[in-house]
Amino acid sequence: MKTAATHFGVHRATIRRLWKLHMASSVTDGLAGNVASRIKGHSGRKPKIPDEELKARIAAIPVERRMTGRGLSTALQVSNSVVVRLIKSGKLRRHPKKLHYIM
Repeated sequence: MKTAATHFGVHRATIRRLWKLHMASSVTDGLAGNVASRIKGHSGRKPKIPDEELKARIAAIPVERRMTGRGLSTALQVSNSVVVRLIKSGKLRRHPKKLHYIM
């Protein structure tokens, strides 16, 4: 275990924990043990503004004030990077006339 720990650059306890996990899962799963991460898919920081509230706030803004991303971010009182992140994630879509919110 010591050579494996120095080879991978981790502590011996990490190698021991992964080895125990491998041995426990190899008994139930067959030859190849499962040492995948146990962190679930919806981990991480939750958004400050929920999608429903954001949708309502965007709908309340007049079309003239949401013609550009910068205008929309000013009207929403959030940073411009928040609007860019919404566009990249697909929750906000660019349109020739105005920005549309997609749910």
